[in-house]
Amino acid sequence: MDESNRREPEKQAEINQINNQINNNNKILEENLDGVKENGQESDEKEKGRELYEWMQALVTSVLTVVLIFTFFIRMIGVDGHSMVPTLQHGDRLLVLTSLLYNHYKYGDIVIVRKDSFGVSPIVKRVIATGGQTVDIDFTSRIFDSGQRVQRA
Repeated sequence: MDESNRREPEKQAEINQINNQINNNNKILEENLDGVKENGQESDEKEKGRELYEWMQALVTSVLTVVLIFTFFIRMIGVDGHSMVPTLQHGDRLLVLTSLLYNHYKYGDIVIVRKDSFGVSPIVKRVIATGGQTVDIDFTSRIFDSGQRVQRA
């Protein structure tokens, strides 16, 4: 029994040492798990920041595209006056291609004319003659195109 009694404290010491190692390992695991949670939060914050950046990039790109299109290719013009009734009413808005994209006008097309003598705003008119035709307008509002009377649309 003496021998078993002597081995008992050794076994107890070994058990205590193993328990200490297990407790140390558990502490290390907990610390690593806390680090993983913190890194996960950081990656969530980075992901939110990246998503916000992508939305801002898309918004800025869209705005710049619209500005470029409306600056160089398409114009919005308001109709001021009643000279184009019944086709266009006073206050109507038109999206108009610039002359960079379209310059082959034919009879009946609606055009926007700008000239310094017209004042600040451009005027909206209909094409009644093209190159090579003669237009004669008398004071009774009758229009003649190459000698033939033109009926108003």
